[in-house]
Parts: sequence; structure tokens; C-alpha cells
Amino acid sequence: MNIALLSGADKNAGDFLIVHRAKKLIEQEIPDCVLHEFKRNEDLESSLDEVNSCDVVLFAGGPGYMQDMYPNKMPLVGDLNRIKPPFFAMGMGAYSLSANVESYLFTDQSRTLLERFERDGFGLGCRDGLTEDILHQVGVRNTLMTGCPAWYDLDKIEAQALFRRPVQGNIDHIAISDPARPENIPLACSLVRYVVEELQPRKITFVFHRGWKSDQYSRGYLATCQQNLKTWLDRQRIDVCGIEYSNEGFGVYNDTDMHIGFRVHAHIYNMSQRHPSFLIEEDGRGWGLDETLGLDHIGKLASGTFGEKARIMSPYVGAMETLFSKRRSQPVLSKLDSVIHAEFESDFSKMRAAFKKMEESYSVMRNHLRKLA
Repeated sequence: MNIALLSGADKNAGDFLIVHRAKKLIEQEIPDCVLHEFKRNEDLESSLDEVNSCDVVLFAGGPGYMQDMYPNKMPLVGDLNRIKPPFFAMGMGAYSLSANVESYLFTDQSRTLLERFERDGFGLGCRDGLTEDILHQVGVRNTLMTGCPAWYDLDKIEAQALFRRPVQGNIDHIAISDPARPENIPLACSLVRYVVEELQPRKITFVFHRGWKSDQYSRGYLATCQQNLKTWLDRQRIDVCGIEYSNEGFGVYNDTDMHIGFRVHAHIYNMSQRHPSFLIEEDGRGWGLDETLGLDHIGKLASGTFGEKARIMSPYVGAMETLFSKRRSQPVLSKLDSVIHAEFESDFSKMRAAFKKMEESYSVMRNHLRKLA
């Protein structure tokens, strides 16, 4: 079987992890397949003959069900009928800034793409329950909650116990992932202070999933914010690591006892490795993930304390901590602290329950892919 695989990986390490694990899943369930890779954020006009020579067009994970997904985020071709193979949606998600299902509306052109997925009959694979609810409220009923492809490390999927079990008061190594949204950078500084002062690990590694250097994918305000955060971390003598442009950088988490931070795919990767992980939710992606897995909500949607734009263009990097006042950071960090201590006291019961839910969703993902075999 020839599969046209459309992915959204450009710079963010999480997108590369999705593609890597999607391929592993596909190759496991359809061992005789040949994958033809295309970027779904690029026009397919020049590749249309190759796409049409395939048996199916597979959209692999990521925030595919965006309100303006076609043609703004996924140009494809002007007339979808010119793409002849059927469309298959593998564990895609919505990109919502909130958990408000009713406010998430698709453009008319995006609805034509949703209708194509429905018409081709495989069912729309969803990475979380929030995505399913969003599709249902616009009339798309044929959905499956498969989880994100990145949930599944095929060597560990059946494990329901922690592979790394930190001891409270004796933690060796904690990894902190960076915020995707610049306005949350001051909270990241407060988080570092919390980890240093309250959890007191012997080592901290701060991980930038998109790096901190300016390039074609990170420019202007975003790049300046990340660079200033890197400078501040250097001054605090915190180890930093950039893992952009690859899935291989996720190995930095393998020798840590715990992950705390903002990146959804840092959370997913550590959960897939059966490491304790605590996500500060920046938007509906994180909320949908934790809601689906039965984990506590920490952060923006849980506390309502965000919304200030981080004014960190100034070279006075030391001022960053003061920009996110104690009044505003306290609800988030207090919730984080209570959740962490509750997990220690319960022998990580919610984490272990989440591992079981991931294994259950894995069966749905496998059955979904077997429709192609």
C-alpha cells in the first residue's frame, strides 16, 4: 500500500515526535506500506500526480482541525475533488485557546474538508475528548478518540507503573519545558524559582522545544522573548537545552525524575515513558489532554490568571520575574504544588490511571489504522 503522509513538522520538536511515532504505528499495522511524505502546510499542486498514485492520503496528528484549516493552514489544492485517494485523519486535534466548545466554529471552506473526511468513511481520529466534542457540535458525528500518535511508545505502551519513581525530598533531576506563549515567560521564571526553592532537585534542565535562536520560523518578538529567557536562565546557572528540528532531542528527558512545564508534547513524551509529568496548560490543547487522561488542570484555564503581555523586550532581563507578580503567579504555583504533593502521597495514582487510559486508547488507534490494511 502506498500512503501519502501529510505532516506539520517544521521546527517544533513536538511535531517531529508526532510524525516519528505516527510512522511507527502505521508500519506496525500495515507492514507492507510505502510512505510518501509531504508537508501539509504547502500547496500540493506540484506533487498532485504522486499523491494521486497513492492508495490513501493520511493526515498525521497535530492541530489539524483548525477553524481555518483549509486552505489557510493546509492549502492542499484548490479543488479537493482533484485529490483522488480517500482522506484518513489520524489522531488530529483542535487548536483552541479555551475549552469553550460552542465558540469554536469552522470556516465554510474548512467545512468542505471536514465533509471530505466524513464522505471517505474511515471516521475522524481525534487526539482528545475536547476535539471530539468540537466536531460533534458542528455536526460531525463519525469520530474516534484515538489519542495523539505521540502518546504511544510501542515498547512501553502496556506498562502501567512508573519507570522513574522520584522520592519526595530526594529528587535528582527535574526537566522544565518552555512556554509556547510569550506572555507566560514570566511565569516560567517563577516556576524555576519554585522548583529550586521547594522541590530542591540536585539538577534542573530547562528545555526549549523550538530553541531560542531567531530563524525563519521564530522571528521578532517571539525570538527576543526566548533569547531573554535563555539569558536569565544562564544567570541563574540553570542548564538549558534546545531540541528543535528533530524528535531525537526528547532523549534529554530520559534521565530525569520528573517533568514540569508548558509544552504539551513534553508532557506526552514523559507520560509515554512512564515518568511523572505535570503540565501547566496554556490553551485548549493542554486542557483537552489532561481532561481526557483524568489529570488535574493547572494553569491558564484552571486559574484565569493569565492575559498580561510580557514586556520583556528590554535588555534588563532581571526585571522579568517582577513582571509576573506574586499575586498572579501564586494561584498557578499553589495549584501545581498541591497536585505534586497529592501525587506523591497517593503513590502517583492519577498518573497510573492515565497510563491505563493511554493503553485503552491505543487499541482504538490500532483498530482505526487497520481499516487501511
